[in-house]
Amino acid sequence: MTKLSIPPPDYIEIITDLNLILKTRYRVTDDIKRLINGRFADGFTMQDFFTVHRKMFKAWNNDPKMRPFLRPQTLYTGKFQSYLNYPEIRKSMCVFDNTKDQVCYFDCPGCDYAK
Repeated sequence: MTKLSIPPPDYIEIITDLNLILKTRYRVTDDIKRLINGRFADGFTMQDFFTVHRKMFKAWNNDPKMRPFLRPQTLYTGKFQSYLNYPEIRKSMCVFDNTKDQVCYFDCPGCDYAK
């Protein structure tokens, strides 16, 4: 019996998505790889990471007490499943980029700028 080979997670794509959503500059380090590997070992997928990034950004970005916890060391821990199942917050998350153009990274009802 041979063991199926599972390709490693695309660390760069996961961290690039996190940086895009949070407007941060995290890099792929051994510590972050270890956290991501742990969640993949638990059976989570790339799409799960993208969902957690967006859900927790919506939930915590405007809360000064919680905003500092929008980081891999918090999001990619054993509470990952709780974050993945966090209730959806239904509010527009449109922002203005450096060119003063409105950009929306989420499905905002009635938003003309959704990507």
